[in-house]
Amino acid sequence: MKIKFSMIFCVLLIFCTFGTLFAQAANPNLVKNGDFSRAAREWPNWPNDWNITWKGGDGYEPVKTEKEKFCGYAENTFSFTLVQNITGLAAGSYTLSADFRLNPDSVAEDIVMNVYSGATLLKSRSVRAELFAAAKETDVRFDLTGIQVKSPAARIEFAGTNIKKTIFIDNVVFSKDR
Repeated sequence: MKIKFSMIFCVLLIFCTFGTLFAQAANPNLVKNGDFSRAAREWPNWPNDWNITWKGGDGYEPVKTEKEKFCGYAENTFSFTLVQNITGLAAGSYTLSADFRLNPDSVAEDIVMNVYSGATLLKSRSVRAELFAAAKETDVRFDLTGIQVKSPAARIEFAGTNIKKTIFIDNVVFSKDR
């Protein structure tokens, strides 16, 4: 009886392990440098593989890579967009996820996650209200689910409007739903 139980346990363990590995391989993260671990140069140390636009701030770039996170910081109001184009997509449903963090003195008019196909907005989510209601100086994960992609390319975007002080974004994932 013990041998049968041990064999059954081993077989189940093997199947569960391979199932987990195959499930992870089936839905890889399609974002390049979603953890912001690679920056282009010392200053401005914008993250590799991302396009950034900004306006306002304190007279210098208010956006950068800091401690392997995307960081926006200025004493004066600034706005930014953080964009990455993703190609080679199969038609289907996708999810965009990211961690956000604010400091206790952070202020923002809006913080939005967007996914586009060409000029067409596929799906959008403002995370401002939920983020400001969450604990400060703590990563808060947000998901934008059920994004219906029909073309082989999409553009993911994070937009911050009229921000003062600090915002962090990290661990960006864009993956095909199962």
